[in-house]
Amino acid sequence: MLVLAPTPEQGRQLSRAKIAGALRRGGRHRNLHPRAAQIQAALRSPQLTTAPPISDAYGQVTRATVAVVASYNQQIATLEEALGEGFNKHPDAKTIRSLPGLGMVLGARVLGEFGDDQTRFPTAKSRKNYAGSAPITKASGRSLVVLARHARNRRLADARTSGRSARSPSQPAPAATTTSSGPATRPTAKPSASSPTAGSASSTPAWNAASSMTNTSPGTTSSPRLLDNLHTWDV
Repeated sequence: MLVLAPTPEQGRQLSRAKIAGALRRGGRHRNLHPRAAQIQAALRSPQLTTAPPISDAYGQVTRATVAVVASYNQQIATLEEALGEGFNKHPDAKTIRSLPGLGMVLGARVLGEFGDDQTRFPTAKSRKNYAGSAPITKASGRSLVVLARHARNRRLADARTSGRSARSPSQPAPAATTTSSGPATRPTAKPSASSPTAGSASSTPAWNAASSMTNTSPGTTSSPRLLDNLHTWDV
């Protein structure tokens, strides 16, 4: 719309057909004509006016700004294409792309933050600690508290959170997993349902221990399995 009518005077002269065509080129496919009628009514409504030279000057600024934004979008598309070519050549790209919600951009960020050194993280537990997906369990006497891990790679955690929120609602969540070791519990009430995420599944035994008020040992929730043997949602 700003390309067609950078000034208010030019906006008042736009027809509904031109407005609908601009909306169609911008990516809108539904309710074109009602939306075009609303835009035309807004452009032709009484507004504060200024001198023609000032209006023309602001129109030139608008044209330049639109051209800069269009150039940015073109360069972003070029960088995204180059990113996709480089990311798909990596041997771990298929594994990272299999994680729910991780596309090409977020997958490349996760790969860059983890690094491609296979010996950097000796266990899956250390990798989860680095990403911030492993909770912290504090036990003292009869009290046991499970807290979120704040010491983490924030860029990696943001990519994981963004990927989880961007997942399609129709996409099924991964199956719940449980660890092979943990604090011994004797729940007196019905245990809570397992969460589909690995961090929540690790904290379920700790919650049951706290609800039963039994004297339990801290224990550990680490898994001795290698990273290659884990499911994609355990990483």
